[in-house]
Amino acid sequence: DSNTSANVAVALDRAGSVVLSSATYAASAKATAFFKRLFPEGLGADEIAAMMRKGGVEFAEVVSAMLVADGVMVRRERDLSRLSVSQFIDTDRLQRNREYMDSLAAVIGEMAMLSGELDAAATRHNRDARNALKGLQMKRVSFGSPLHTMTRLFMASLLVDLAAERAIKALEDGKKPVVLVENTVQKVLEEAAASGTGVPDFRAVVHRILDQLVNVTIVDGDGNVERGDVGPQFEGPVQRIRRMIDNLPVLPASAIDEVKARVEAAGYSIGEITGRTLEVRGGVIVPRKGPDRTNTKNAFNSGRLDALIVNAAGSTGIDLH
Repeated sequence: DSNTSANVAVALDRAGSVVLSSATYAASAKATAFFKRLFPEGLGADEIAAMMRKGGVEFAEVVSAMLVADGVMVRRERDLSRLSVSQFIDTDRLQRNREYMDSLAAVIGEMAMLSGELDAAATRHNRDARNALKGLQMKRVSFGSPLHTMTRLFMASLLVDLAAERAIKALEDGKKPVVLVENTVQKVLEEAAASGTGVPDFRAVVHRILDQLVNVTIVDGDGNVERGDVGPQFEGPVQRIRRMIDNLPVLPASAIDEVKARVEAAGYSIGEITGRTLEVRGGVIVPRKGPDRTNTKNAFNSGRLDALIVNAAGSTGIDLH
């Protein structure tokens, strides 16, 4: 939507022949539509974007293969034939991890039952004739997405010990480890910093997800949104789940900060490439004012940083050696 994009589009339309090159041509439906010259005549950018958006990743793969077969696009893939992938099992903590997972499973079971009961309550509310006449609809978060987030963060917390040990062992062997994390728990740190409750552990993450489950909104016919009440009948189950959460094992919520602290405690330097603005230092949540991505990458590649920790966004298109 920028002026630059509009001007380039005009130049492309007026050019006799154009060679387009991009590493992220299919990053989004809108990005693919920019390459409309590759598609049959008559297909506009809006139509292409709509097709790509509706078809998803699978459709994008099919379109890419067809464009290559038609000879209008050349795909150059990275050769991964010499890449080796090894899996490591934390056998030293296997029994502990099973017990911890069992304790979380009990909480998940209770939360799933509560979510089902809340869904039923929302359905009854929405089918009520008086609410239907007023156009009032109760909406709430389903359990699927929070469950995925919670289990992934729990796995990361369980793997902190193994990840830190392997990173330190690699450094002792003269290697330069790169640790990848999936979630930086930025929102959790923001809420903890705002409330002044101190550094959160994993139990705070589960409490936050429970809060999301019991929060409902009421939307009227004009689209106005108000926070609703799930009803006093759910107060007992919610408090019971909170007590179960409080009895969960103490694990770090921010795996990224725990790994960094352990690597630094072993006498090594470690950089970070993420987009988060808060971090845990010395048991306190503080603003993160680290160097930018390019400086951190160069420091690692030149040897001024011994190790590096990145998230998925930070690792995109990065060149490390």
